[in-house]
Amino acid sequence: DVTRSRESRKILITAYVEDWTEKVTSSVCDDFGLAGTPIVIQNRDELLAFLSDPTKNKAGQTAIISANSIDLDKDKDGNTDLWSEETKFDLNATLNIGGCTLRTSSQFLNDISASGQILNGTIAVKSGSNVETVVCKDNYGSISYLDVTADATSTASKAGIAVVNYGNISRCSSAITVEGASDTDFVGGIAAKSIYQDGEIAVEPIIDRCIV
Repeated sequence: DVTRSRESRKILITAYVEDWTEKVTSSVCDDFGLAGTPIVIQNRDELLAFLSDPTKNKAGQTAIISANSIDLDKDKDGNTDLWSEETKFDLNATLNIGGCTLRTSSQFLNDISASGQILNGTIAVKSGSNVETVVCKDNYGSISYLDVTADATSTASKAGIAVVNYGNISRCSSAITVEGASDTDFVGGIAAKSIYQDGEIAVEPIIDRCIV
């Protein structure tokens, strides 16, 4: 995937190689071939710092997680600190999960903006968890090569990945059971709705090569 940015003529190139053990890596370079350095995230605190910093979590920025696994419900001292409503953020940058498994009992992000994208990793929903959706509420950007895992005791009330998809969801999978309440209009294994934005330049919403 090649993503062009308006900021400093940066181009993000992300490679995904199937049936190989090496992690997927991201690099940022301008049109003269000069490489930049993506933001490296190694733990929950650094992930929170990235998402909450508007100078980092913005269009054109790239972050990559270098850890194998992160428990989103534990602080740096190992104490329980749920990834709750207070710690949900919009994603405006590119977040490459880098093959990491993010373990959580709640929804990961609020919205993914048109400039945001998340890719290449696993979000594992903990046993007994009940969420509205796993990745985000509204997706205006891109979600790709992302796997949602869960056991039979965990459920989503609206969708496995995004409640409403206005952007692109591709090569993703979801294994969480979706059980809508009696007053829920739409549910979906990937997205409950995939629709055009009202009053915006028409961008076709796409769900492509996903598995439920």
